[in-house]
Amino acid sequence: MGFAERCPGLAALSRPAREGRGGDDRLPALPALPALPALPALSADLCARIRAVAEEACRAAGALLREELYRPAGPRFSSASKALADEEAEGLIRDHLERAFPSHGVIGEELEGRDRDLRGEGEEEGLWWLIDPNDGTSSYIKGHRGSAVSLGLMYRRRPIFGAVYAFAYPDDEGDLLLGGEPTLFGPFTRNGVPVAPPTAPEALQDALLSVSQLADTLPFAQQRLSPSGRFLPRPSVAYRVALAAAGDVDVGVSLVGAGDWDVAAADALLRGVGRALYIAGGEVYPYCVGEGRARSPGEHLFGGDARHAAAVSRVRWRALFDDPKERGTPPYGLLKPRRELRARQSRALLPRAQGAVVGLLACAPQGAAAAAAALGRCVVAEEGYEPRGAAELSRRLKALGLTPAVNLLGRAAVLGVWGASGGVEAAAAWARLDAEGAGGDAARGEAAAACARLVGLLVGGGGREVPSAPDAALDAALDAALDARDEALRAAARAARPLLAAGGAPGEEALAGALSAARRAGGEEAAGLCGALCGARWGLRALPRAWWRRVETRREGREVWLWSVDALLVAEGLLCVGERGVARA
Repeated sequence: MGFAERCPGLAALSRPAREGRGGDDRLPALPALPALPALPALSADLCARIRAVAEEACRAAGALLREELYRPAGPRFSSASKALADEEAEGLIRDHLERAFPSHGVIGEELEGRDRDLRGEGEEEGLWWLIDPNDGTSSYIKGHRGSAVSLGLMYRRRPIFGAVYAFAYPDDEGDLLLGGEPTLFGPFTRNGVPVAPPTAPEALQDALLSVSQLADTLPFAQQRLSPSGRFLPRPSVAYRVALAAAGDVDVGVSLVGAGDWDVAAADALLRGVGRALYIAGGEVYPYCVGEGRARSPGEHLFGGDARHAAAVSRVRWRALFDDPKERGTPPYGLLKPRRELRARQSRALLPRAQGAVVGLLACAPQGAAAAAAALGRCVVAEEGYEPRGAAELSRRLKALGLTPAVNLLGRAAVLGVWGASGGVEAAAAWARLDAEGAGGDAARGEAAAACARLVGLLVGGGGREVPSAPDAALDAALDAALDARDEALRAAARAARPLLAAGGAPGEEALAGALSAARRAGGEEAAGLCGALCGARWGLRALPRAWWRRVETRREGREVWLWSVDALLVAEGLLCVGERGVARA
């Protein structure tokens, strides 16, 4: 079977320019990697030290930048693209490298005056580092999670090792990807766990792209240009490309002209798993000639599976900016970070809050998930449950053919996330009020209250190993859910109960079994709630990454306020609003 047959989505690339895609109907050829310097003969001891020092330097810089993110007024900055902590973070990284490898060259984006153009001697000859201490600074200044420390090791003009650390995504633990030439540095790892080589979909129309954080200001244009219509926004170019190496996406894209220091680490990760980095037109990314210098070539970049990255590089991306920016549709558009909505005291609760929201939205049907996400934004925007806002939300749902009462338990689960930091009994009262306002009877109202109480206790640390909520309170909340006069709540609680009581996070097979049991006994509403309970108990990282991607890429219909792509911001916003309400009280 030829490439055209295996990639039918390529036909879209030859549509007329008015549709936003390229007019070149030739199939993109698979570019050959240019001749590179042979790999250096590095000892196992040196490679192990390189890996360890890079991880230590990334974590030190990431910790500094993460704390800056939590400043009451947000990160300090001198311009829209320069945070004051960037230089401090690069200084930390340089100190680590210069102590451990005094003969290596070092080039950074921020502290040019400390660059060292050294060649080394013996086995270390020709080794030099490229540093971007905070790739994605502009988004970082605005409060977005997902900017990254990028640290790449070059041998002459060949990237051989990379460390990319998204220090605040999805939470304070961050996401650390390490790897490079496997014969030298061993397996590619993510947060210490080896990652299997990624596989790409056969058809380009199934490929998932990681794109700029700004993509949701132009979502429909981005959908039109993306081969599959799906995309995953991230602030950092390095992190986007690293996600293509990890297999989360198929192609990482940058349209703003990244430089050598932005991509060297991620390129090393790509090469280590058989992928590569390209510029517009499908040419392999050209590093500067000679060691000891770096540049920002102003090129569009596409990193990932060779066939798909080459094809995506030929899309007429300038058409992206022909559309007006989306401002969000009332009543509440997609959330944006706000400096005051950063979970400071509730940072320990954040993974479970995220797990509850993502578990709910990933497992509930689109309409039900949309209603829950919209209520979450309503609570964040109003800094509490506002009956008039909820009533207006119900009216708009009805106008779209969505019955507000269809997902009362999902809405109650969202209120329960707020209750983890704002008070579970207050959340239960709100859930009862919300159910009554949406047309539920007394039994549904009590079920909604029981649901909010149970989720709030789980997110707040009601698990056996976390003593912040008494075991008796959690047991009573679970018993109330099991005894409720609501089939969906009983089914969800019954299916989730073994996983809630387990001594460790459940695997994907156990989660799938619980969801199936809940769905059989109580329908789709029960399945969504079961996902929320498991996420609230074990946190976001215990949920399959496929669930994360499902939620963060679900943009169905033209009503932006019904999308679920801002789920992590909704979760954090709910915690912060609850936290602030308690502080004011």
